[in-house]
Amino acid sequence: MAEVEPVVSSTPVTTPTVATTSVPVATPTTAPVVTTTTPVVTTTAPAPSTTIVSTTTTTTTQTWLQKHERIIITALVLTPTFIFGDHWINKTATKDKQQAQIAMAQVNEETAKDALISQKVDQLSSKYDATIQAITAQNTQIARATATRTVTLNSQEVTDSAMPMSALGDRWAQIAKIAPADITNTPTGVEVTATGAHQTVAQLEKVPVLQADVAAAQQTASNDLSETTQADAVIASQKTQIATLNTTVTDEVSSCNAQIKSVKASERKGKSNWFKIGFVGGIVVGFLVGHKF
Repeated sequence: MAEVEPVVSSTPVTTPTVATTSVPVATPTTAPVVTTTTPVVTTTAPAPSTTIVSTTTTTTTQTWLQKHERIIITALVLTPTFIFGDHWINKTATKDKQQAQIAMAQVNEETAKDALISQKVDQLSSKYDATIQAITAQNTQIARATATRTVTLNSQEVTDSAMPMSALGDRWAQIAKIAPADITNTPTGVEVTATGAHQTVAQLEKVPVLQADVAAAQQTASNDLSETTQADAVIASQKTQIATLNTTVTDEVSSCNAQIKSVKASERKGKSNWFKIGFVGGIVVGFLVGHKF
């Protein structure tokens, strides 16, 4: 519908004024009379003039799409952004999770292997400790027996040095394993047959060899003791190393768990960031769409 509104416009109009002058006329009187008319200026107020201006207002009906075009354009822009952004975040998070799970599986496998090795080492260590304890007990008994024999030998030497010849002959035959017929006590001493003499020398020949064997056995025992001490040190070091490895495995398990938690946190943070980006982008797009260039 078209509506017409009258508009009145006032324009001043000027009307020209006329000045009149009287001309002197001679009268039949004797003395001339002069009449002067003073000019009068008359100003007439301008008459208003009316101008009519018509204004036409057009009413246009908008469709639903036109009314909601900003929302639609914003949705069209943000929807792909959210879809692809979420897809990228999920893909990255899935990859990180898979890597973390593989690392976790490897750590668990190594942990199981280490547990078996540690169990075997503990068993061997227990057997070794039991063997060492038994050997130590035997060595202690041997050392006691050796000390006892040494004391007995020193005492016997003192006894032999003061023994009478008759008793000394008997002791000689006992030690040298001489037959009674091969050794005879005499008033002045002891007589030994050739057989008895050879038997005595044969027995005496064993003494240096036996002494050397004893020294060698003592050296061997000393070496074994040193070797055992070194072995104990190695075993203790290995136990410490195993304990350290177990601690390392525990730390790696904790690290893998922390990595998995970090991946999940990154996923949540990424989605939050994408939401913020989409929110700000929607505002910017809405502003640009609503702005008239």
